[in-house]
Amino acid sequence: MREIRKRAIILVAADKGLCGALNTNVFRLAAKYDPESTVFIAAGRRAAQFLARTRRQMVAEFAYSDAPRFPDAKAIAVFASDLFLKGEVDQVLLIATKFINTLMQEPRCLEYLPVGEIKGMKIPEWNPKPNWQPIPARCCSNPALRPSLACFSLFTSISTCIRSC
Repeated sequence: MREIRKRAIILVAADKGLCGALNTNVFRLAAKYDPESTVFIAAGRRAAQFLARTRRQMVAEFAYSDAPRFPDAKAIAVFASDLFLKGEVDQVLLIATKFINTLMQEPRCLEYLPVGEIKGMKIPEWNPKPNWQPIPARCCSNPALRPSLACFSLFTSISTCIRSC
């Protein structure tokens, strides 16, 4: 594990007009990170506007439609992965909204790269075979499947953000 000197944050925000509190909470979370050691990847027009208004370093801006597609998320994931693999950043975080119900959504910060230990997966009252691992753990242990799992996580975050408005 390398020391974190510089990080990239994928900031996912909704573009609809009636998402003020949702976007504000996401932006408040993003503003906690040091602008000197953090670069941002904007997913959505409102995210790019926030970054420009607060004079934070934006290395890329990605737009998505009202019905996001998997290739849109894949483009963001590939860009973030390239930054990490080239050593330009030591960590990539994803700041997006977690949909709880129509009245409650909360901002979340998830570690995107490096892929670490999977925590918190509990399957109640079930005894798996001795060598069995949950699907995400199998995907993370197989380097060929990590990008697909990461793209799916990002796609889910963008879709949730849009549905939350």
